[in-house]
Amino acid sequence: MSPVLLVGPSGCGKTAIATHLATRILDEVAPSVPATQSPAIQSGGSPTSNTAARSTTSLFMPGVDFARYYARAVDSDEITRFRRDIDSAPVLVIDDVHLMVGKPASQDELASRIENRSRSGRPTILTSRRLPTQVAGLRPLLVSRMLPGLTIPIRPPGREARRELLLEFSRRRQLAIGDDELDMLCDALEVDLPARNLDSAMAHVDLYCRMKGCPPNVHAVRAAIGSIQPTSDLSTDRVAKVVSRRYKLKLSDLKSGTRRQEVVRARSLAMYLTRQLTGSSYHQIGKYFGGRDHTTVLHACRKTESMIQDDTELRVTADEVTEQLKATG
Repeated sequence: MSPVLLVGPSGCGKTAIATHLATRILDEVAPSVPATQSPAIQSGGSPTSNTAARSTTSLFMPGVDFARYYARAVDSDEITRFRRDIDSAPVLVIDDVHLMVGKPASQDELASRIENRSRSGRPTILTSRRLPTQVAGLRPLLVSRMLPGLTIPIRPPGREARRELLLEFSRRRQLAIGDDELDMLCDALEVDLPARNLDSAMAHVDLYCRMKGCPPNVHAVRAAIGSIQPTSDLSTDRVAKVVSRRYKLKLSDLKSGTRRQEVVRARSLAMYLTRQLTGSSYHQIGKYFGGRDHTTVLHACRKTESMIQDDTELRVTADEVTEQLKATG
């Protein structure tokens, strides 16, 4: 079942799972996989240490670093060494493959390395924010090599898992939080928060208790909820600016009366996301985008919502812009 592909949104734990899975695989397959004595992938004549960390067990590398090291190997005429180091790693983990968009030569090289490792029986683990078929800019060759193995969707923790994670984070901090306070915190936080945000919430409880000199109580939990929840001040202007930058347009273009297709597409998406993320009324949105009538905004939102179902590129763009807006506030 190689490669193993972990697919999920940012912050859901793909990287942690991939590295843990690599360790578990090594426990089972390392004795039967021939290891070489070659050093890690070279950069400037010396072994890499952090971004491409290889021990006698595995090789972990972000996709963007794979592309960079490949380009260096080509420039320095060390492509044979590069391929040997990649192919000989008992377990290879390539993180965030979706970020290799725009690097076609590196994508083809990764596809070849995946295929070669599969033939030799060496496991490869990949992570991506979306399915390869949904990432605009991934070459068909790489897509075809990523999918034949085992694809595992990763989701943020559900309610029970969130509660267990919060309890574990409290134990690490030696916080004796009660069941009522724990349930209050668990239920108040957004359902799709990644584990690191749950840890941050418990850190806020810990900080409140140390500052006030009190045990975990309702007031500490409320303070944590207020500090960890996303701000609700996301504005129409913020959405419009992010969308305009994504489409390489001026903000004034979205507010203008032009009917150029690329502007209409960007403007409609900005209206749709504004409605979804800010709660602004159709009238308020129309006023921002050049004084348009609320029925015009309603039509644009409905059309965009319908198009997202069938237009992969638009759906990916909407998802990525939404993630960017939620991350930056």
